[in-house]
Amino acid sequence: MNIGTPLSDSATRVMLLGAGELGKEVIIALQRLGVETLAVDRYDNAPGHQVAHRALHHRHDRWLCPARAHRSGKTHAGGTGDRGHRHDTGMVTMASQWQNEFELHARAILGLPVDTSLREPGASAVIYGGLEASGIHFDNIAEALRVPGSDLRLFGKPESFLRRRMGVALARGENIEQARERARQIAARVSPGK
Repeated sequence: MNIGTPLSDSATRVMLLGAGELGKEVIIALQRLGVETLAVDRYDNAPGHQVAHRALHHRHDRWLCPARAHRSGKTHAGGTGDRGHRHDTGMVTMASQWQNEFELHARAILGLPVDTSLREPGASAVIYGGLEASGIHFDNIAEALRVPGSDLRLFGKPESFLRRRMGVALARGENIEQARERARQIAARVSPGK
């Protein structure tokens, strides 16, 4: 397979239908492979819109396109109905595998080889919004990242709800139990606020 240059006539383009936190990670993985990305979601400033080359918005059964999403001889469709399936529980692979869920998904879309090898035991824990507000902030990030083997993903969603997933704590460990405990510690230290 040949991959062209993004934003040129030779570009290989992928449109993701659904540009939340999972779509954002697939977009980043595709861009690392030199693919031009288009993100579609129903609300403005979805996480995938923040990183894609182009963004489309779907409202009230009408497509609104802020940028003129060009023709290409090489176009691939991604999403749950085409090739592969993303799920937030798979974010743990960002800590545990050589190629994470999103890199695997990007490669599957493009028909490229994949490697599902385990790197080390890992775990994840959800960070909920905890409040209903727009444009929230997160406190104690440095404290959370002091947990050994820690990592963190904050999704950048424009609105928070009490039980909306706003981020994920990721942890590595010598075994699953240690990784789970570390992930719980990281998530507990992150404090969403207005």
